[in-house]
Amino acid sequence: ALKISVSIGFIVTAAAFFAPRGIMRIFTDDTGMIDAGAKYLRTISPSYVLSSFVVVYLAVMRSVERVKMSAAVHSSAVVLNVILNACFIFDFSFFPKL
Repeated sequence: ALKISVSIGFIVTAAAFFAPRGIMRIFTDDTGMIDAGAKYLRTISPSYVLSSFVVVYLAVMRSVERVKMSAAVHSSAVVLNVILNACFIFDFSFFPKL
C-alpha cells in the first residue's frame, strides 16, 4: 500500500509542479483564477507525497487498534488548518493576506 500510495503521490506532485495550469484548466476557464491557482498548486505540490505517506501509516495504525494516535493526528491537522486559514485570510500576525 505504501509503495502504491507514494508512487501515486509522486505522479500527482510532478503533475502539480510541472503542469499546474493544465490541471487548473480542468476546473475553470477564468485566466485570473488559473494564474492564482497554478501558483498555489505549484507551491503545495510537495505536500501530496507527504500526504500519501501519512494516510497509509494512519490507516495501518487504525487497523492495529491504535485509534487514539490516528484521531489525535487528524484532530490536530484540522485545528492547524483552521488556524492557518484564519491567519492567511484575515491577515493575522506576520502572515500575508491572501
